[in-house]
Amino acid sequence: MAENTRSTATIENSESKVEKLNGKTNYLGWSKVMMSEFKQRSYWSNKIGFNKTFEEKAAALILKSVSLKIAAMLPDDEGPTVMWDWLKSEYGLDDLYQIKKELKNVKMTGIDLDGFWEKFNMALALYKSAGGKMNYEDQLDIVLENINSTFYLDVIRKIRLENKNEEIDSKMFLTAKEALKDHFNATPQNIRNKFKENSNMAEMEPESANAVVRQKKLCEWCKKNKRWKIQNSHVKENCFYGDKPGWDKLVRI
Repeated sequence: MAENTRSTATIENSESKVEKLNGKTNYLGWSKVMMSEFKQRSYWSNKIGFNKTFEEKAAALILKSVSLKIAAMLPDDEGPTVMWDWLKSEYGLDDLYQIKKELKNVKMTGIDLDGFWEKFNMALALYKSAGGKMNYEDQLDIVLENINSTFYLDVIRKIRLENKNEEIDSKMFLTAKEALKDHFNATPQNIRNKFKENSNMAEMEPESANAVVRQKKLCEWCKKNKRWKIQNSHVKENCFYGDKPGWDKLVRI
């Protein structure tokens, strides 16, 4: 196995080129590629873990796929299982609560749907790599709570209504994902541009006394009970979380 100027490792008898592990920043991708190699070579299986017959080869593969700095610290004389667990403990993600919190708080920038999915999928992958599990119902709930609730309001309501009292599976999740995409594509470009402009204005710090912000108009019940997501059972008019959404007038700062 040779190391090139970009710190990648070319795995013998494989077409894969693996970026060498250099710390927490690339551990997730590195560990996935390495595990794929282990399985293809029969070095590792879900049932028994590392195959004792190939322990030396597995250990050598790990050692050659990390940076020199990490290799110097690796307990390589204790076999691939100890080496693999050590690397995970040092560079893997172990604060499951914090990772889940970050996943639940992935926010959409403006109305950028592709950018949102990129951030959401990465956060979900990190959560799963740390041992977390999440069903499709919870995943969909996070998505609907964190996308732009003004631009996507109608489709959010439609998705919630169609899936009310239903058990969300992968097919329903993908259907909801497509509905969001269709809503974005069906919205005229000039309207999208206005939403982008409004989002940029809301994200900017006020630069003068004439700066304005748009506020959600809530009924007294929502204010009192601190409602924070749209529900089909709410029938108050002129309320952002009701059947007929409302906004307070522009408030001058």
